[in-house]
Amino acid sequence: MSTPRPRRLSEQETIEMAYDLFLEQAMDNLDPADVLLFNLQFEDCGGAELVPTGNDWSEIASFPAQTPDCAEVVIGLAPDDDADIDQIFARVLLSRQFTGTPEFAIRWRK
Repeated sequence: MSTPRPRRLSEQETIEMAYDLFLEQAMDNLDPADVLLFNLQFEDCGGAELVPTGNDWSEIASFPAQTPDCAEVVIGLAPDDDADIDQIFARVLLSRQFTGTPEFAIRWRK
């Protein structure tokens, strides 16, 4: 049986996959008060956006972070629609070379 050929995720697919991974694991990794805050305010001022990949992934990511095939997505709340996310609940590092199972690492809000 051959392994699936990798395909490059689009920016939108990358953001959506990072958000799905966040939702799957948030209850186990965030403080209950943060989960409640995020759930109450996400529809009004929440978001997920691609940002430049940080330099602090080497100790938790099982794949190289500083390559064009990786993307970092921040997930959190912004003060309004025109502002950047300023309350970050998670940073998700995701390989954009997708073979069926995502390669990722998440830094959670502390």
